[in-house]
Parts: sequence; structure tokens; C-alpha cells
Amino acid sequence: MNQDFDVLCYLDKITEDELKSAKYLIEQEINELGNLNNFSHTKGSIQSKIIRYSTEKNLQSNYFNDKYFIDNILCDNNNIQDQISIKKLYNQGLSKIGNTYEHLKIYYDNLELLKEYGEDLWIKYLDILKNDHKSLQIYDKYLSKSIQDININRKNQQIEFATSKLDPLLRELEQIHKENINLMLLLKSIDFK
Repeated sequence: MNQDFDVLCYLDKITEDELKSAKYLIEQEINELGNLNNFSHTKGSIQSKIIRYSTEKNLQSNYFNDKYFIDNILCDNNNIQDQISIKKLYNQGLSKIGNTYEHLKIYYDNLELLKEYGEDLWIKYLDILKNDHKSLQIYDKYLSKSIQDININRKNQQIEFATSKLDPLLRELEQIHKENINLMLLLKSIDFK
């Protein structure tokens, strides 16, 4: 039962440091977009009028009360292309912020799900790891036995090869030794006569 888990294996919430760094990045992006005078590549000086959005009908604070929207963008020469390019850049920046927020929200939701249900996944995953570990140990024993068998077979082949080369030489040596003994006996018998 081998399964691929395509999840982050976290059991705890997003840390304060991670949250602070994400907020810092978002605030930095908003600050860059909030000051539209940074777009120095356009002709003329850019003045932007950013107003706080609030509804006159509803005086209660809601989600949109803290959000800023661009009212209009004015250039010295009133060039429509400059205004369009600035709005496009501004909208791209907002889109980037929105995407970052969505990513962080999904990340946070995933961490919450893993916190709630991750323990079961870890237990299943640990069982899989234990089974894999056992099978790897068995395979390791098999490999070491195979290596020993190969080494023993190689040594036996070397011994057989050496004996096949040495056997005729040993027989010849034995025959020479017998002839030497016979010659020595013959010499002794001649000396006594």
C-alpha cells in the first residue's frame, strides 16, 4: 500500500515570524503602490488622489473601510496613454497583492487542515516508512549475502584456475622427485659395490 502524499507535513499553525514577514511584504508592496510618484518613467509629474472608501449609508465599519481606492490620476499634460499605463501598473500591483493574499490564505487553510487531520496521515505515513525500512533491511541482507557468495565463488574459481595450472606442474615435480630418489638409491647402491 504505497501512496504518494502531496501535502505539507506541518502540525502547528503558521508562526508569528512567518506572519510578520508576510505582512511586511504586503505592506511594502502597498507602500510602493500608494506612492504613485515613484513612476518616474511617465511624462510629467504624477499626482494621485487616493481617498478613503466609506459608504454614507452605512456608518458601521466594515471590511472596505480600511481599504484605499484610487479616485483619479492626473498628469501635467493630461496624456490619456500615461493615465492608462499608470492605472494598468496600479491594477497589476493590486492583483499581485491579491494573489499573495490568496496564496497565504490557502497556505494557512492547509496548515489548519494538517493540524486537524495531519496526525492520521503521519501515522499512515510512519507505517509505510516502517514497512519500507523492513523491506530495505531484508534487501540489504540479501545483497550482503549475494556479495559474500560472489566473493566466495570468485575465490573458488581462482583456486580452481590455479590448481588447473599447478596440477601438471605438481605431478611433474613429484615425478622428478621420485626420479631423484631412485637416482640417489642407485648412487648409494653403486657406492657400496
